Amino acid sequence: MHKYLFVTGVLLFGLSGCAPTLQVQLDNYAYRLDNTLPKTSEKKPDASLFLGYLPLAGYRLPPPKELSLPWPDTPLSLWEALKMSRCSALLPLAQKNTTLGKFQQSSQKLVLESKLLIHLPNCIDQLKNTQPELANKLTAALQQKRRHKQQMVWNALFSGSEFQRYASLSQGDLALDNKVADSNGVQALAYWQLIMTNVIDDKQLDSSLLEQHMKQLLFNPLLGQWINSTHKTIATLDNTSLRIEANASICSKPISEASRQRIQRVFKLFYADEMQPWIARLIRIGKALESHLISLVNHIPKSAQQAAGYRTLTDYLDRLFGNQGLNKKLQASISRQVHAWQILLANCQLMPRQP
Repeated sequence: MHKYLFVTGVLLFGLSGCAPTLQVQLDNYAYRLDNTLPKTSEKKPDASLFLGYLPLAGYRLPPPKELSLPWPDTPLSLWEALKMSRCSALLPLAQKNTTLGKFQQSSQKLVLESKLLIHLPNCIDQLKNTQPELANKLTAALQQKRRHKQQMVWNALFSGSEFQRYASLSQGDLALDNKVADSNGVQALAYWQLIMTNVIDDKQLDSSLLEQHMKQLLFNPLLGQWINSTHKTIATLDNTSLRIEANASICSKPISEASRQRIQRVFKLFYADEMQPWIARLIRIGKALESHLISLVNHIPKSAQQAAGYRTLTDYLDRLFGNQGLNKKLQASISRQVHAWQILLANCQLMPRQP
C-alpha cells in the first residue's frame, strides 16, 4: 500500500507542474532500487549510526557573539572631536561613535573602519604640532587598528546576520535546477577574500559593492543548503549501498534476463543519469566553500588565533571539512556506492563497456 502511495505522490507532483525536489529524487532512487533487488532478511542499520557522522543539528553555525574577535575601539570626547573639526577622519569617527552607529550592521561598521584606516594618518599629521596629545592618542589607535585589520573583516563577515542566514539549516535544500544560485553563493565568499586583501593593503572599500555582496549572502544561503543536501544524500547513499551489498551475489544463482535488465535500467536511469550528476555538483560546491572559507580563516594572524571566536569557527569548519567532517563522509559514501555497484554489475556481467 505504501509503495502505491509513493508512486501516486510522485506522479501527482510531476503533473502539478512543480519542479522536483532533492528529497523526491533521493526517495525515487531508493524506491526504484528497493523494488529491483530481492528483499533480504537482514535488518538495515540506521545510516547515520553506521557512518558515525553527526545529526544535522551538529552542523549548525554558532551564534554571532561566539564567533567575534577582539577589536580595538576609538572613543572620543566631544572636546577631542571639536579639535578634529578639519580632519577628514572626523566624520567616520562621529558616525561610528553615535548610538545609531553602535547598532549598525557589521558590513557598515567595516566601511567606517576602512575609512578610518585611510584618513587617520593625514589627520594625525595635521594635529601633531597643534594638538600633540590628541595626535598621540590617534596614533596609538591607528597602530592598534592596523594590527587588527584582519579581525575587522572577520567580524564583519562571520559576526553578521548575513552569514548566519548563509549558513542557516532552516533554508532547505539546494534546488535541483538552480545552478545560478550556486555561482552567486560562491562569488559572495570570493568577494570577501578580495575585501580581506584590500583592507590589508589599506584600500578604501566600495560600500555599494559591499552591500551588494552582503545581499548575495542573504539571498543565496548556499552553505546551509549544501549542508542539508549533503546530509540527506549521505543517508540515501549509505542505505542504498547496504541494499546493493546485500545482493552482490544475486547473479551467482540463475536469474532471469528481465531481472538483469531491471538492474541495468536502475543503474543507468536513476544512478548514472540522476544521482551521479547531483553528487558531482555537491562535490564542486563543497570544494569551493572549503577553499574560500579556509582561505579567509588563514588570513588571521597567529596573535588572534587563541581567541575564543577563532577556535569556535575553526571547530565548526572542521566538522564540515576536516578529516572526520561532513565532506569526507560524503566522499566515503560515494566511494562505497561506486564499489557496491561495480561488484554487482561485474557479477551480473552488466559492467558498462569502455569506449
